[in-house]
Amino acid sequence: MNKAAATKGQAAAGIALPPLPDDLRRQEAHAPVAEGEPVIAILARERQALNRANAR
Repeated sequence: MNKAAATKGQAAAGIALPPLPDDLRRQEAHAPVAEGEPVIAILARERQALNRANAR
């Protein structure tokens, strides 16, 4: 279904887009949550994960 949508979009745009690098498709894991851990520490690790994903 994704491939069909991409083909339809390319045909409608009239241009062929280059393939995206594999690192753009990589998923960044969420920060692990341990019981009893301060929320601020979890949020800090989650922010670091988000920054890594945005840096790519």
